[in-house]
Amino acid sequence: MTITSNIKNLIKKNDTFKSFLSWGYRLVKCNSVKCKGHGNRVKTNITGLFLSHSKIRVNGSKNEILFIEGGVSSFDRLHININGNNNRVIIRPWSSGSGLSINIEDDNNLVELGEYFSCGPNTEFAAIEGTSIIFGKDCMLSANITVRTGDSHSVTDLEGKRINPSMSVLFGDHVWIGNTVLIFKATQIGEHSIIAGGSVVTGKVFPPHSVIGGYPAKVIKEGVDWNRQRI
Repeated sequence: MTITSNIKNLIKKNDTFKSFLSWGYRLVKCNSVKCKGHGNRVKTNITGLFLSHSKIRVNGSKNEILFIEGGVSSFDRLHININGNNNRVIIRPWSSGSGLSINIEDDNNLVELGEYFSCGPNTEFAAIEGTSIIFGKDCMLSANITVRTGDSHSVTDLEGKRINPSMSVLFGDHVWIGNTVLIFKATQIGEHSIIAGGSVVTGKVFPPHSVIGGYPAKVIKEGVDWNRQRI
């Protein structure tokens, strides 16, 4: 058994060792947490969380950023920015990513990453105006992916009434998103589905076990599944 394997086994089996190792890792890896406001809760001091070169900024009140205990999670260059009140970011265990940015504006938004979530660099989630971005379990994201619940600016009719409300984006369990994908408001992706690279997805509900692709995206194949391993 190699030295690396021995260390991994210690991390999995020994909570004391895992707690000390993850705490020491966060301490020396240039992380920064800054909060302005009242009643904010940022929970990063948990067993098994490995953070490096990450920045968390909160400007508002009664916001929560929670890394859930129960496994090992690892994020490099994770940036979380919240401007507003009563917002929540929940990251469940066994998650990982490099270069993920989570941006929240306004009040009562939710971004939740399920267990075994993973993503590549240059991935951005943006939730505004009381909406949600929710990933189920075991979702795998490639790089250069944007998920947004709103347009950031107003579109109006000729009488000045706004006609572009923000809407939530939801992903079922075990969804795979390919490289360079844009996903916009009111999108729902069924479980065990695949979004092809280069797709632009917006405003539709897609069934489970689908391959979704194109511009604008549509179902191009049904009755499929995928596996992280090359079987």
